[in-house]
Amino acid sequence: MRLPRRTPYYDGAASELAFVHAQLYGDRHDREALESALGVVRLWLHRGSCPQAVEATALLLQCVCLDATRAPELAVRASYAMALTRFVNSVVDSFQTGMYAQSIGAIAERIGLPLWLVQVRHSATHEELPSLDVAREACEVALAWLDEHYWQPTVHPRTEAPAPDDTEARKAASLQAAQLLYAYRHHMQALQRDASLAQLQHPPHEKAKNEVVAWIEAEHARRLALPGHGDTAARLNRQWHQDEEAPAMDESTRLSLASVLVLLVAELCVPGALLPSKQRHAVPSEWLALWAPLLLHVQRTHPVFLPLLADALTHVDEAHAPAARAWLTHLAALDTAAVPSDAPRWTADASLEACAAHEHVAAPVPLWRVVVQYALERPDAAWHDFAAALAAERDDDVSHRIQELRAVRATRAHTSEPVDVCLAAMEARAPALAVAPAPTLEAPPAPQAVPGSAAAPPGWHLAPTPYIPTPIGCLAGARPPLLLG
Repeated sequence: MRLPRRTPYYDGAASELAFVHAQLYGDRHDREALESALGVVRLWLHRGSCPQAVEATALLLQCVCLDATRAPELAVRASYAMALTRFVNSVVDSFQTGMYAQSIGAIAERIGLPLWLVQVRHSATHEELPSLDVAREACEVALAWLDEHYWQPTVHPRTEAPAPDDTEARKAASLQAAQLLYAYRHHMQALQRDASLAQLQHPPHEKAKNEVVAWIEAEHARRLALPGHGDTAARLNRQWHQDEEAPAMDESTRLSLASVLVLLVAELCVPGALLPSKQRHAVPSEWLALWAPLLLHVQRTHPVFLPLLADALTHVDEAHAPAARAWLTHLAALDTAAVPSDAPRWTADASLEACAAHEHVAAPVPLWRVVVQYALERPDAAWHDFAAALAAERDDDVSHRIQELRAVRATRAHTSEPVDVCLAAMEARAPALAVAPAPTLEAPPAPQAVPGSAAAPPGWHLAPTPYIPTPIGCLAGARPPLLLG
């Protein structure tokens, strides 16, 4: 039995970790936001079990903040050297597996860590401290490496790009999926011409459906046998003391299965499958009867299939948009289809993006509501009309909210003026602003004397009457709000 992995944050990558990442890698000139994020990291370090990549990022950015002050140059160089040495050592130690230790250079070359950082670490440890310019450049390279290999895969989990030796296998899997769909369509068209084929002991169309599901399971098993996706981020997510087991890969396994379904969805969205050819924009009724059994069969086995298909249909080109909306209308009528609240999303580049379940909405939602959501996310007015018509047939409350949303969008719609017009307007306002009197700052009123506080030191005053002493970090028994906007 695998014990749960401890983390110093409450809500995982969906809230606190994403907030800290946005502040750490945001505007460097916003010192207040950067110090706020570093304060949260310090709190995590006091709680314990803080991932070493988070600590390494905070140490590097603390050096950046120190460099911006008037600290002595030697102290800044020493701080950079210590942070870079600790960063390289922590990354390399995470990949020291086996009975015999491997060299730092060999591990760095295997995981994609720039060898130049290893040389800077060697210089800082055994030779002279790196110069300030070298230290600054090395710090930026280290921060970029941490963002690519830890923060992005952790905060925004996505299916990683296939390894070079796996590209051919994935192309073969796509070709096999296309062949299975062609065989299914051939058998279903034969069944539509001769209904007696359904009375056979092993109907060909049923065999074709089962072969599609078997292909999904086989391709998923093949990918799980490969080196795990997100291995670098998983190792960097460990703490400095490697005394606990590696985190479970449930999320990675789920996204791996969804990536196999993406191949099937991509073949289904090719013109000639679900979507008609370019010359026809309507979906014949016999096509609905032809493909619906397969779609429902896959959905029963994998509940995220229809949401992925619906999301992909909203991303088709304008020529096939009417046919896609016809299919979405048919899918929304499937009352038996329910969508998990953490179903992954189809992105514009036909990849996947993980979607964490909301802590208050854990139950599955009807498919028609997901279709409405995906349609409203599109910028075209035709998709908004489609979503409004779909909601009006099923839920008056949702339909009313959509009308309010469209009204707000209509009021905010505006046409952008040319740049020359904007520059001319700014130049016309410049003389008036130049002659405007400068605002004067009024002195703040003197503080009122508090009765009974005459003997108090300057700047101190008595606490109000309802004040209740409370230990640090405990606010009436509730956890403190760390993420203040």
